[in-house]
Parts: sequence; C-alpha cells; structure tokens
Amino acid sequence: MEIGTLSPEYVAGSCNIGEAERALRTKVGIAGLILSLSIATVLIVFKVGWPVRLLIFLPAMIAATGLIQAGFKFCVKLALGGVNNFSDTLGNTQNVNDLVSQQKDIAKVRLIVRLSLICALIFTGLVLAIN
Repeated sequence: MEIGTLSPEYVAGSCNIGEAERALRTKVGIAGLILSLSIATVLIVFKVGWPVRLLIFLPAMIAATGLIQAGFKFCVKLALGGVNNFSDTLGNTQNVNDLVSQQKDIAKVRLIVRLSLICALIFTGLVLAIN
C-alpha cells in the first residue's frame, strides 16, 4: 500500500479508481453478464424450476456490481477500505484519511449496492417469469 498525498483524480464520493482498476471491473462485469445470460438460457430452455432459477441472482449481482462500478469509476471494496487507486498497477492504493471524504465514499457505496441489487433482482425476476 502506498501512503502519500491523494491523487488529484480522486473525488470523494464520485471517483476513486483509475483506468487499470476500472478495466478490471469492466472485465468482471462482462464475465458476470456472459455467465448470467448463459445460465439463464440453460435454465429457460430446459424449463428448470423456480427454486433453482433463483441462483441466477448471484452472477447477475456480480455483473451489475462490476459494470456499475466501472461506469461510476468507483470501487466499493476500496471505499470500504478507506483507500483509492489511480496508478497503473492494481492494488497500489493511497489512504483516504479525511473523515468527510470517507463518509462521501460510503454514501456512494450504498448507492452502488442498491443499484446493483435492483438490476440483479430485475434480471432474476425476468428469468423466473419466462416459461
């Protein structure tokens, strides 16, 4: 972990990751989306019952969380850890020591989690509704 002055790109509650971290979240989100669509197709084609179809929520949540974080340029895990990363190296973080900034970051975390839950629930509902 790198400790020093905050990156000029860091904006509390708005942007806490650079391009390397954003690219990772995009890849995770796309992988989750491909997995979700693949599993949903199998569940629907083979008319699998609703209890098993509920499992689609997990990859849907991964997809939504990854893509939303990438879009917002904001990482939930880094914010919860009180750090940010704008370097070209994954895991090379800087501390966010300002309490007000940390509070703004946590508010953004709550928003991302809520949006991800909504997306995953909608996708799960669609998979459950299709016969």
